[in-house]
Amino acid sequence: MKPPAPIPIVVACIALACRTVPLAAQVEEKLFIKDFRLQSSAVVEADGQAISSATFAPRDWYPVQVPSTVLRGLVANGVYPDPYVGMNNMRIPDANDEFNRAFDLTVFSHLPGQANPWSKPWWYRAEFQLPQLPAGTQVWLNFEASTTAPTCG
Repeated sequence: MKPPAPIPIVVACIALACRTVPLAAQVEEKLFIKDFRLQSSAVVEADGQAISSATFAPRDWYPVQVPSTVLRGLVANGVYPDPYVGMNNMRIPDANDEFNRAFDLTVFSHLPGQANPWSKPWWYRAEFQLPQLPAGTQVWLNFEASTTAPTCG
């Protein structure tokens, strides 16, 4: 028997847990997913439906472990320096365009043609396999610590 295809999930949030709850027994089983890929919607031309499909190939996405902010993920991947060391915070663009212009921070944006890398939403994407489940089992996606509504494919 061929195993089921991986289920991709796309979220604009911090953490994800997948919980399966059999209807009769109400037994809870959790699958924690921490390995995600991260990319700006300014770079990704596909929409959420395409990104959340099993056939989508995330090229040039940054590996991150959640919980993680976008900046923390970019620092971990060497895109920006650690903002807590020396004056490194002045080598990272701010979310405020006026502040960026005043301190010439736009030159540090890593996105082509984007002076402010925070002006567009960012995608978090993960793929996972559900365990074999009995018929009639409900599956719940629990986005703990999510600061925005996730999009699931």
